[in-house]
Amino acid sequence: MADSGRAERLTQLDPASTRAQERLGDRVSRHLQSDSHLSVAAYAVLVHLADTPGGRMLSADLAASVGREKSRTSHQLSRMVKRGLVVREGCPEGGRGAFGVTTPEGREMIEAAAPAMSKLCAVCSSTL
Repeated sequence: MADSGRAERLTQLDPASTRAQERLGDRVSRHLQSDSHLSVAAYAVLVHLADTPGGRMLSADLAASVGREKSRTSHQLSRMVKRGLVVREGCPEGGRGAFGVTTPEGREMIEAAAPAMSKLCAVCSSTL
C-alpha cells in the first residue's frame, strides 16, 4: 500500500517539476539567444572547447562531453563553422575523425557570453 501512495505523490509532483524545468530551459535559451546570439548547444560546445588546451577537441570526445550524439554534434559544428566560431581540422592519427577548434571569433563570443550566463545561472539557482 505504501508504494502506491508514493507513486501517486511522484505522479503529482512530476508535471510541476517538468514545467519548471521547461521554463528554466526556455529562459536560459531566450537570454543566450538575445544577449549573445548563441544557442544553448553552441554555448555548450564553446564552453567545452574553451576548457581544453588550444581550444581543440576530437569531435567524438566533444560529443561525449556535451552529452549528445556524434551526428548531432557534427551538425552543430557545421553550423558553427558557417558562423566562423569554430573550424574543423583533420586528425593525423588514423585519418578518422576531426578536431573542432575554436576561432578567435568563437573565443570572443564565449568570453562575452560567459559572465551573463553565470549571472543568469546564479539568479535561477537562487529561485529554486
